[in-house]
Amino acid sequence: MQAWFSSGSGTSSSAAASSSQPSLLAEWNSYAAARSAEDAGDGFGIDIEAAVRSANDRVAGTFGVVSKSVKGLPGSFKSTTSSVPSGRSVMYFGLFLASGVFLVFIAFTIFLPVMVIMPQKFAICFTAGCAFIIGSFFALKGPKNQLYHMISKERLPFTVGFVGSMAATIYVSMVLHSYILSVFFSVLQVLALAYYAISYFPGGSAGMKFLSSAFVSSILNLGGTVRLPYPETGDGVYKGPCGHCLQTIIRARADELIKTAKCISAPGKGILASDESTGTIGKRLSSINLENVESNRQALRELLFTAPGVFDYLSGVILFEETLYQKTSGGTPFVELLVAGGVVPGIKVDKGTVEIAGTNGETTTQGLDALGARCAKYYDAGARFAKWRAVLKVGPAGEPSELAVRQNAEGLARYALICQEHGLVPIVEPEILTDGDHGIDTCAAVTERVLAAVYKSLNDHKVLLEATLLKTNMVTPGSDSPKARRRSTTSFLKSLSPRTMHMHAMMQMIHARRRSTTSFLKSLSPRTMHMHAMMQMIHGCKNLQVGAEVIAEYTVAALRRTVPPAVAGVVFLSGGQSEEEATQNLNAMNKLEVLKPWTLSFSFGRALQQSTLKKWLGKPENVAAAQATFLARCKANSEAALGKYAGSGAGDAAASESLYVKGYKSHGIKEVSSELRNAQFGSDIVVY
Repeated sequence: MQAWFSSGSGTSSSAAASSSQPSLLAEWNSYAAARSAEDAGDGFGIDIEAAVRSANDRVAGTFGVVSKSVKGLPGSFKSTTSSVPSGRSVMYFGLFLASGVFLVFIAFTIFLPVMVIMPQKFAICFTAGCAFIIGSFFALKGPKNQLYHMISKERLPFTVGFVGSMAATIYVSMVLHSYILSVFFSVLQVLALAYYAISYFPGGSAGMKFLSSAFVSSILNLGGTVRLPYPETGDGVYKGPCGHCLQTIIRARADELIKTAKCISAPGKGILASDESTGTIGKRLSSINLENVESNRQALRELLFTAPGVFDYLSGVILFEETLYQKTSGGTPFVELLVAGGVVPGIKVDKGTVEIAGTNGETTTQGLDALGARCAKYYDAGARFAKWRAVLKVGPAGEPSELAVRQNAEGLARYALICQEHGLVPIVEPEILTDGDHGIDTCAAVTERVLAAVYKSLNDHKVLLEATLLKTNMVTPGSDSPKARRRSTTSFLKSLSPRTMHMHAMMQMIHARRRSTTSFLKSLSPRTMHMHAMMQMIHGCKNLQVGAEVIAEYTVAALRRTVPPAVAGVVFLSGGQSEEEATQNLNAMNKLEVLKPWTLSFSFGRALQQSTLKKWLGKPENVAAAQATFLARCKANSEAALGKYAGSGAGDAAASESLYVKGYKSHGIKEVSSELRNAQFGSDIVVY
């Protein structure tokens, strides 16, 4: 059989005839190397025609190679049968082979089911069948030639293993009558037979692996499995159009990543950003007079994760490294709790921002060093996606600069590729800060420029976009823009007392009738005068307000111009908006009747937790009320992710409180101004 591959031994004439033809192994290897990845379909749909055509080509090619090699068999095969008359050899071969197959069939159909009771009978019957099958080849080739073949240098290890297992089976069954040894050597003989048969297969185990992979690939194509648009090199690595290899993005892992990304971007569900660092969560705990210790941090996160029914509205939770390994008070790891609820655990992997030299305070994100090792560790701990935040600002000198945009885009792409190599779905987060007095048009232009650069870099790095999500800011005016000063006039006026409203009405009436107001105004208290001034400011800004519909139109337009449809989903950060405002804007985006090839959902931290914190206050007796508030916020945003939110203030007044903090960084949050807390004009006025 070795001659099948090497065209070695045989007569000189046959050797001369075969010297001009390549060996079967060479044909097989060249065929396997030439096989390219499936390029018949670039989409996600089921391509039956392409799959059948691909399978047909493989089968036809395989039989073509085998038939060509059989035609060119060396003379050694002919020489083995030349010593036996053709008719007699075929007759004996058929007789012995039929007897052997019959005995093996009897062993597996009659004695195998009762092997536990009568292992000796199975062993004897199966061994006899194997002996007859071997004898059939002795009859076909001739005893001498077959014996030389079986004890040749290439075949001797297989022969010793198989014949030795046969002899041992007969000995322990018929001589020792050992029950246990009969079972053991029978199993060993079956394995030896399989190994012996595979050794005769063209290409051995490599050939078997090739055919099995081709068969599995054809079946997967029929089922609509996603096929990467890159040819395979043969070692599980895919080559890009430029010829360089992607870093071990294997088909099986790609399928897993895409499935995870689709799960996270499920319609009507969003992400809870619970990845606050120790310093950030410490400031939030201090706002309710709680000490920043691990027990309090664990208690807050347990409150969020164990809220009854909350997993109906969440598809993922971003964890801080400490939280990834924490447990509930009952001893259940948080990761197991989330997975049991159908929620995908994620992990924050960046290490904050550092300033870029030569820029006006612009930053880039650090944390790429040893990121691969950390991703592997997080994957083993149960995380299935990751988040990396890049921060850019709009400034008077044309910020963000090209340098900042390029560096942050490159960092996001490198992070995304490393995550995918280690089984984590990357959430790409380029955030445009709301700091500044720029208008909504400027924010839209900057957002488009940054997103375009990010996706160019992702494509340059050959990141699998189907296994990524985008987390981005909503397109809003700058925090110091006149159009951003009025947040919600209606809710503010509703919060005023009847006496205050009556006073304002009288002031308006006096001005309307053009009476002499000097003496009247002098008689008013400073507090009333301040109230009047504030009311005038609100009405003056009323016509300048940017509504949710406008923000939605600008945001969706920016996404449609820059984000490829292949991206699994888009989630938004709240960016310092109030809980209610963020929900209203998300709802308006999903109500827009334009093509949106991705799901638009939420990935909120402060905009889901702020009112919950104020309800909890660190007291065990407030846990139920705090969880109810948290559930209400999650439900409101779930409805907004479907464009079905009809509420105007889920929860209490805390839902309308602005969460804006100038220069917000992930490691800290500033407290609300004490003047704003003490002023009793409602919670909708934002002080800048």
